[in-house]
Amino acid sequence: MLDRAKDVSGSTAMARCIERHRRWRAVVAGLARNEASSSSWTVRSMAAGLGLWVTRPLERWSRRRLIHRKPADAREAEQKVLYLMAATIARTMELNPDETAALGASVKDFRTELRDFLRAH
Repeated sequence: MLDRAKDVSGSTAMARCIERHRRWRAVVAGLARNEASSSSWTVRSMAAGLGLWVTRPLERWSRRRLIHRKPADAREAEQKVLYLMAATIARTMELNPDETAALGASVKDFRTELRDFLRAH
């Protein structure tokens, strides 16, 4: 019987959630660059603007889903915390206080493991 958190390929639900958010973030960043590089109303800038109008809510949705998702085990908690820390440090994403609180609540069952993991690295 398969573990509920893993699919047949071994990818965890958290890894898929992280990958989904990473892809949406990359799409939004690319469209924002295209929109900013066009100085006038061109087809390219209008297409980028429309694309942003569609993809920004999808990126926000995947971000909320990632932040609120409870990890199935300590490994998923580590993946989640490391991804969000890396995105924050790289300044590609900022967490507001409500998101930080939700993140803390979602990984509270693994605080000891996370503390040990972060101390070791």
